[in-house]
Amino acid sequence: GIGIRFAGVLGALENEKLTVMRLGFRAGSASSVAAIIARWSVPLSGLVAAVPACLIYDVEVGAAGATYGFDYGLILDAAHHGVVEKFSFYGITNGTVPAGTAGLVIGYGTYYGDWVTSTAYAADSRLRVSDVVYRCATAHTSGTFATDLAAGKWIPASTTDFKIRDCTIHYADYGVSLQDCEGVYFTQNTFLSCNYGIAASAFSAGGKPYLNITGNHFNVGTIGVSVYGMVQFFIGDNLIYGNASVPLAGTNFYGVYIESTPLSAGVEVQSFVRNNIVAVVNDSYTTARGYHITGK
Repeated sequence: GIGIRFAGVLGALENEKLTVMRLGFRAGSASSVAAIIARWSVPLSGLVAAVPACLIYDVEVGAAGATYGFDYGLILDAAHHGVVEKFSFYGITNGTVPAGTAGLVIGYGTYYGDWVTSTAYAADSRLRVSDVVYRCATAHTSGTFATDLAAGKWIPASTTDFKIRDCTIHYADYGVSLQDCEGVYFTQNTFLSCNYGIAASAFSAGGKPYLNITGNHFNVGTIGVSVYGMVQFFIGDNLIYGNASVPLAGTNFYGVYIESTPLSAGVEVQSFVRNNIVAVVNDSYTTARGYHITGK
């Protein structure tokens, strides 16, 4: 099940805000999906007030023993100007972390590329139209995009200006998964026994600017920080351990993995990766690298 489900509206003058403070969640069954799911509708004009859309503070999400836990701790969509602070997620602790689980997701759903007419789209599908990313609000077969958009079948899906700080995420495939977020800051967070620490992706032609990941601790199986299609980012002063004993760990380890997209002009020269400490423990990897850059 789901602990809290919230649907809000972002406006040009004010935003419907979600505040969750000092709560604890425990998975009640093997079908526990997420502790909190919060989604906002964005005006098609693109004008959004600077008032925060959400504050998640001192919230703990835990598993019911070693048998089952939430697939996701927190799912947020179009959560402009939000803060997540002192959030804790503990997944299954028996060494069999399910693939695809995540402590925090900003931008939920699978990306399918450009919109195509006469195509069946499932709810939460994500795609691109005129370099804007949209989320499918309800399952349908596409007709004309403007008509489907006016009918509320698609919602702009990007997130802008978000802070994640002093959070702890244990036992998840992904500590944090980001899609199409602009201006996101991570600081003083801990990711333990996660396969991937932070995975950030952007699918617009120019990429999404500014991702700041500073002063965090990672103990992960495959990748500490993965960046795909982002521009003007800063990754520095982090401690990143590769640990082959982490559940779901692959045969290769990368401290920071940077990839440009086919849409972008290449890896952004205005980005910086520096002063990170990357080390390997319990090393049985085929390949282990501190930094890896690929793409155009």
